[in-house]
Amino acid sequence: MDNIHLNSDEFGKRFIDLYQVLRNRVEFIGKNRNAISKLHKKSVIKRAIKQGASYLPFDYQDAYVNPLKNNLDLVIAQAGGLMPDLVGALFDHVYPHDDPNPYHSKNLSNQLKQFLAVLSNFYRSFCNLQVHRAFKFEVEEPWLPPLATFRARSTLNVPTPYYFPADEAKLLFGGKVGVVVLPSTYREHPLLWGALAHEMAHDLLRADRRFLPDVQKLVMELFAKDKTIVEKYFRKDKKVLDNTKKFLGQLWRHWIGEAGADILAICNMGPAFALLAAVYTAALNKELVPSILEELQEALAYAEFFEEFALKANLEKRIANLQERSKEMDNVPILRASPPDRGSMEEIDTHPPDILRLFTMIGAIEALEEEEELSDEVNAKQYIKWIKEVEKIGNTDKNGKLRDDKVTIKGFLQIGTDSWITVEEDQYDLPLEMMKESARQVGRLMVSEHLQRLKPYLQSMVVWNNEDEAVAIRVKKILCTKHEEMDSITNEGANDAQLLAGVTLAAFDYPDLYTNVNKRLAEALQRSFERDEVWGNSTTALAREWSPSS
Repeated sequence: MDNIHLNSDEFGKRFIDLYQVLRNRVEFIGKNRNAISKLHKKSVIKRAIKQGASYLPFDYQDAYVNPLKNNLDLVIAQAGGLMPDLVGALFDHVYPHDDPNPYHSKNLSNQLKQFLAVLSNFYRSFCNLQVHRAFKFEVEEPWLPPLATFRARSTLNVPTPYYFPADEAKLLFGGKVGVVVLPSTYREHPLLWGALAHEMAHDLLRADRRFLPDVQKLVMELFAKDKTIVEKYFRKDKKVLDNTKKFLGQLWRHWIGEAGADILAICNMGPAFALLAAVYTAALNKELVPSILEELQEALAYAEFFEEFALKANLEKRIANLQERSKEMDNVPILRASPPDRGSMEEIDTHPPDILRLFTMIGAIEALEEEEELSDEVNAKQYIKWIKEVEKIGNTDKNGKLRDDKVTIKGFLQIGTDSWITVEEDQYDLPLEMMKESARQVGRLMVSEHLQRLKPYLQSMVVWNNEDEAVAIRVKKILCTKHEEMDSITNEGANDAQLLAGVTLAAFDYPDLYTNVNKRLAEALQRSFERDEVWGNSTTALAREWSPSS
């Protein structure tokens, strides 16, 4: 099998080129005038639900629509006060199937169907009731694939896709279906929907109530061992060594939910997910600079008002550094080594920094290769080489020097259900190389040790293998062979994860084909919706009950 699908010598340049394409063509932070409208009034919500609910499959009436209608006041009162955007998310997806709004784009309904197809495919790859029961997972009942909506406005606070899980819907109003929300500005960029593999993975992590607590315990044990990567850096000071080992265990315990979702996304979409995550994150980082600068400026004004001159000088330096980096981002992608600096103490981000995310995925790929889930034909070592090249580009300045050689952690860190510790500035400035190795070890741990309990589950359902990679490469070749006159990929026998992996590889191979690649992917996802076992391709198919395949 021909597995050399990217030219190694040119990979770094193509990563930068694709980064520029995303920056120029995707409105990450903004408002789409053709987006689904936000709902506010109770009367409008009721009318919207009545108008569109009949377009949902039968199972969704009982699992979502009816409990939503019956508990409308409760949802508005509880979710509306704290999370007004969530109210829109819970209702928006119920009515756009018939596209009643004359101001909507004529493509909105089709784009929503394509979105639903990806979610259904990813979800059914991850979650299977028969397997849950066979392995005695603590799952009370099957959950349907999630519903979907495009958020009208991509805010600075929530600029990315997010998932409202089924178990939280059950707590809020008795629903049994989750909701995935995608910024409306992503509607014409289905290539970016590969990020949903990460969102869907959260349901597998939550499917068994014992899963995450067990992984958290293993992570704590990993860094409590006598010999760890920390020894190399702090062995001369036993007190600092012991404190750092304990802190790393607590920190990765805090990060493990998001790190685990990345690892399972690799299992579902293959190593190409890591490449997509890197270029998407780099482009998003540039778009988020204004909001971070605004928060730093607010902190500076506070320091000036209260005449805290040391803090003022520190903030001025940080603002100048970020402004300089923002200028660099005009030309090259930058990946963060530390959580974003917001200028004030707040909860430490639950996502590992960009570079550590990549090394967590490297560890997972290595472990999958050793477990012979990924064979030589997938060329895992080549993928790892590319991921490391991405990290190098994202953390090297114009003079060829590292932008960051340490990971700075500050803020409030949750270490138990009701237990928090305060991590002061400069308390933990950890060597980047040490943290990259710790991330790699966490990735390997999740696959090689704890996931042994789930090995039959992963083998039968979600682990990317040679056949998946072969299909992805075939999709890539079709798209790249004729360039602008590229052939359709609709009938290539590819599932949605394979399509997204192949399209990702094609975009890296030829960044200038980005628009045409998205068009071909949209066509294929439209057909995927029509063939989907949940959504179906006819009125009778829409009305049938769905049961997970064995």
